[in-house]
Amino acid sequence: MGWVRTVVLLVLNLQSGPPANGTDADEPGRLVRHARGETRIVGRPRRVVVLTNEGTEAVLALGLKPVGAVQSWTLGGTWYPHLNERMQGVAVVGDEYHPDVSAVAALRPDLILGNVLRQGGQYETIATIAPTVFSETLRGEWRRNLRLYAEALGRDAEAQSVLADWDRRVGEARRRLPDAPRTRAGAIRFLPDRTRLYHQNTFSGTLFEAVGFAPPQYPRANDFFEDLGQESLALLGVDLLIYFTYADPEGRARLRERAWTDHASWRSLPAVRSRRAFRVDDGIWNTAGGILAARLALEELLRLGRPPR
Repeated sequence: MGWVRTVVLLVLNLQSGPPANGTDADEPGRLVRHARGETRIVGRPRRVVVLTNEGTEAVLALGLKPVGAVQSWTLGGTWYPHLNERMQGVAVVGDEYHPDVSAVAALRPDLILGNVLRQGGQYETIATIAPTVFSETLRGEWRRNLRLYAEALGRDAEAQSVLADWDRRVGEARRRLPDAPRTRAGAIRFLPDRTRLYHQNTFSGTLFEAVGFAPPQYPRANDFFEDLGQESLALLGVDLLIYFTYADPEGRARLRERAWTDHASWRSLPAVRSRRAFRVDDGIWNTAGGILAARLALEELLRLGRPPR
């Protein structure tokens, strides 16, 4: 990574000038504690680069368009469809696992938001570009991460409003789905080489938990996910099943989904027999992972989660 650091420093030297947010570099600023230490931030950053999809959604929800962001995990486009309109004019800086640090530096950001789970090994290089704040993990942590990003952005009041609105939406969903505590709900994801049952420490799992659905009966070894075999489907014990499929370029995950959903073991599931198994969008229910996707998934859950009449 030494050559990357050299390129970054060259870009920064060529583009040196006053702070991009127009603040005095001698101001004391505020110290933001995050997963990789402490970062001093002055003022309210305006030229923000975001290195995770859930971070992009948080920044947008807090009322700011980033100048650069990693591209969405989607085929045939740069951004998730639900972000397209909001992200017009935003520069692409690679993907979550492979951010283009030279492209980041060229944007002269006054704040970079990233994540240890995705870019932990590149933190030192990225932090030479601009003040950098890293959250610890993704999975089901979008609310905690949003608070951290808001602190870095100087937008705590906006975060309080966004999260209060979320709590209101969840309360309304609980009111409209009174049978949720008596309904076991599960989420399955099809990947090219495996099938996973997601538990509560995932994006979809936090949605089920927020609304009050009971977890699957399936025995669990952790709170993240279990790899499933077709022979273990009978252990699921779910009344409501949500499933989504990774969009790989070769379409292997989609083929796997078709093979599984055509199998007798799938058709024998109580949720399938009662027509309460629903295919949903992988971006919204899994990979976007932020507040905007959570709102859309919650709206969908309100439609799908009602018991049959």
